[in-house]
Amino acid sequence: MSVAQHKFLKPYLRREPPCRRVSPLLVWRRPNRKEKGMLKRAWYWGAVPLALTLALPAAAAGQGLEVFGYATIDYVDVEGEPQTFDAHNLNLVVLGKLLDDLFVAGEVEYEHGGDEIALEYGYLAFRRWRHVNITAGKFIVPFGRFNQDHPAWISRVPGRPNGFARVLPATYNDVGVIVGGGLPVGHLSRVTYDLWWVNGLAGEDGADIRAMRDNLEDVDGNKFVGGRLAYISRIGVNVGVSYQTGTYD
Repeated sequence: MSVAQHKFLKPYLRREPPCRRVSPLLVWRRPNRKEKGMLKRAWYWGAVPLALTLALPAAAAGQGLEVFGYATIDYVDVEGEPQTFDAHNLNLVVLGKLLDDLFVAGEVEYEHGGDEIALEYGYLAFRRWRHVNITAGKFIVPFGRFNQDHPAWISRVPGRPNGFARVLPATYNDVGVIVGGGLPVGHLSRVTYDLWWVNGLAGEDGADIRAMRDNLEDVDGNKFVGGRLAYISRIGVNVGVSYQTGTYD
């Protein structure tokens, strides 16, 4: 289709006399009322997508949004039971910068082929000061190093230590506020600290402690407080002590 045949541009086109043998020229004339409306709509529907195209990538880049994930597939062979593959987990992680000192993080976990879907954590973090970080929301409680380092891409051994299977089951996440940070000690070594105030566990006496987790809305009104102090050497040795106390019904 030539330019002269285009319905929208046709009112603004004319040809010079044939004897001059020139190509079609675009000649301006004052549009009527109907044509003004067409021009306004054309400008609007062209300007809005262009503005979004230019603005959204810049906003996303300014926030530093990152999306990534990891997955674990197990082959289970237990004596006396059928052998099976297990799509243990598929986790999607989102990290973003909302303001200069305010960040957001979240992780959604799909376990056993999607039979279990849960929010592993989702919180806001305030990072204005060098040695003090304030986090509020649902987070992994740093009671013991393994609780935070339990993902398969960090802990590359099958299973979990017994202490983190029943005594303090990993993953233990809770809802509340945590303040943490670290201080340099010597060459490439540091001391880290964490203090938290959370909903805590909830359940009946003698119940399985794993079932006492996920107290997302505090059913008994009893908050738990805890802390962890650790030393991390320059070669990666991590030694620490954790403490948590509270009453549950």
